[in-house]
Parts: sequence; structure tokens; C-alpha cells
Amino acid sequence: MLEIEADSRSTRAVYIGQSFIEDVLVHGKFPSNSVTGSIAIPLVSAWTEKSAKISSQPYHMNHWHISLSNYGPVIN
Repeated sequence: MLEIEADSRSTRAVYIGQSFIEDVLVHGKFPSNSVTGSIAIPLVSAWTEKSAKISSQPYHMNHWHISLSNYGPVIN
């Protein structure tokens, strides 16, 4: 879903948190504060082709959101 939104012309940026969201989605690892520690999630690889529009930000801890531009289609 994040890749689809990042590819949209109307999306300016997608911000994700630097907590478990970045660990799981970007690095393919369990969060460092989990019971297992920061180890690779079986059958999940790191996200190596992440869109440049997607960035991790410290104040988006455990969520993500999309910043839309005004260049997309007009919805009435």
C-alpha cells in the first residue's frame, strides 16, 4: 500500500515512524525492543527499492501518513 501511494502523482511524501514500522517494513527485522531482539523476520527481506518519497521521521513513532500535493486529480 505504501508503494502504491508513493507512486501516485498526488502524493508529495509518505512519512513513517522510526520505531517498529521502520524496523519491520524497511529493515525486515523484529523491533529491537521485542522479546527476540532485532533479528531478521523469517521470509521477510529488507525493503531495498523503497521510493524516495518514503522517509522515516522521529516524530511519527508508530504510525505513517501521507502528505498530498495539489497536483493530483480534482475530486468533487
